[in-house]
Amino acid sequence: MKSIPLRLNDADIRREIKDRFELHIEVEIITNALTLWGIFNKRAEIHDQIVELHSQGFSDKEIARILNQKNIQTPRNTLWAAKKVWHVRKYISNREARKTQTSWKIKKISVKKNY
Repeated sequence: MKSIPLRLNDADIRREIKDRFELHIEVEIITNALTLWGIFNKRAEIHDQIVELHSQGFSDKEIARILNQKNIQTPRNTLWAAKKVWHVRKYISNREARKTQTSWKIKKISVKKNY
């Protein structure tokens, strides 16, 4: 981990040029956030249909039946089942949660006087 010194001068406070102190802050950033934000093309259309049907109150089994009747296959070119629909809904939900999963904490602060 690299420390980057942040220098504050008297110039900021009294309009003088003499350095007063250096402030070093070590920060740890932890992220599980997505690096690829989008789901594209046909897969996005299928996900949108599943979310829409579920929001209308259809069960996973009914959604699978509707997708199969429309001859829409899974990404692996098989028929839909309730478990596969549930898995897609869980996948979408997890992706939404991960969009903002980042935290940070200050590990160390040090001050060095320069006068």
